[in-house]
Amino acid sequence: MKIPQSIRNIYEDLKESYSELKPKIDNEFKNALPQEWHYISRLKKIESFALKIETGRYKSIDMFDDFFACTIVVENISKISEAKKLISDRFKIFVQKPKNERFTHKNPESFPFDDLRLYIKWEDQKGVKPTGFNGRLFEVQIKTFLQHAWSIATHDLIYKSDEKNWAKERIAYQVKAMLEHAEVSIDKADQLSKSSSIEMENKETEQITELIEVLKELWQTTFLPKNIKLLAININNVLQKLSLTANDLKNILLVETKEKLGINSLNLSPFAIVIQSLLNQETEKINKILVNSKDKRLSIFIHKEIDIPESLDNSTFKNAVTLNSNS
Repeated sequence: MKIPQSIRNIYEDLKESYSELKPKIDNEFKNALPQEWHYISRLKKIESFALKIETGRYKSIDMFDDFFACTIVVENISKISEAKKLISDRFKIFVQKPKNERFTHKNPESFPFDDLRLYIKWEDQKGVKPTGFNGRLFEVQIKTFLQHAWSIATHDLIYKSDEKNWAKERIAYQVKAMLEHAEVSIDKADQLSKSSSIEMENKETEQITELIEVLKELWQTTFLPKNIKLLAININNVLQKLSLTANDLKNILLVETKEKLGINSLNLSPFAIVIQSLLNQETEKINKILVNSKDKRLSIFIHKEIDIPESLDNSTFKNAVTLNSNS
């Protein structure tokens, strides 16, 4: 596309300034954002810049607000306000679109682009050497991962430059509607899970819940992993093989703790303490599982730090899984 020299000159001036601004903003955000979030940025390309100038919306070059733009991607909509605060703590927000997060221009049956956009005006700090881009505007979009995925996946359907296709755009926005529904469901999962139509549980859920309660009752939080559910699942897999319940395990652990170290063992993980307790208190039952060579699904992980009772011969264990260090 032919671009007039006057536009090229303006573009090159802005590019020089924003090329110096971009790494400053990138470093600021990358150092501040949680590891779970995602950050991307870009400088506007000359053809896109020229087309935007030709809309006639910009009466002054100082009004150009997205020559440099960046996007912060968060887990879900509940994190958007957290991202906005992170930005406002570091920069002065000049304009926000949509202006009011509780009010929308959208009709209920339409799903246009409306991700949160913040327009920041760079301000040099007083008493510091001028940067050369004081007053420059730039755009920060805040999106969820679902919103970000949609914008990437449907970009060509909506913005393909050589055609206007109603059907393709319709499909893109139908997908956006479904993802918006998914966002709401994720955000309100706690409330939705209490709905009579979905508030159910199966046998496994009941067993895992009971085990989590036992673990929290017997151990202090600092001795348990953040993912207590996975620990409970691992323990439940063992209890199922032994036909034991969460309450059975609780009693076994209490007896083991009274007779020996039990839950007070400092060199064993909670899972290892469970296995050690089962070996000590349910010796015959767990031995039958460990020596059974017919069903490999009965495998049980045995830490090397675990003490095998003298009455058992670990050389006969066919279903004991151990890992050897390569060092």
